[in-house]
Amino acid sequence: MLDVTGDGRPDALVIRAKGTKAESLAVRLLVVVNGKEVGLDAWYSDYDLIEPPFSRDTTEEVLAAYLRPKYERVLERITTSKEMVSASGLSETGNFNSDSAAFFTTALAVDSVSAMRFLHSLPRKFTAINYSFGYETTATAVWVPEAKRFLLSYACC
Repeated sequence: MLDVTGDGRPDALVIRAKGTKAESLAVRLLVVVNGKEVGLDAWYSDYDLIEPPFSRDTTEEVLAAYLRPKYERVLERITTSKEMVSASGLSETGNFNSDSAAFFTTALAVDSVSAMRFLHSLPRKFTAINYSFGYETTATAVWVPEAKRFLLSYACC
């Protein structure tokens, strides 16, 4: 358990995968905050089956056995960092995913209204949640206490 909301209490991280076939499950990454499940991200299991180490016509049992440890690793690899937003809107701590900083800088140049709206929605001090899933996706999200939800600040590839 990690404190992903920055309130000093540990939050449970959960993956729920629903569906009738392992190759088409709806997968949700959730955080249990004050007893309520809050969505962090979602994808379909076929994204986890790109370049599998077996043929695509394998059995349902083999697919399920392959996916379960992948989802356990998603949970095990989640990290957090304490951040602080400076006047420019970028993290002062230097721990924030460098790609996130690049995203902020690009967004400010391209779409300053939405980028500034996002930056102003962040508390001055916040916790960044970094995670990876699927074929190559890496993401960073921020818990916004007033909205009681996560804002995705960066995702790539």
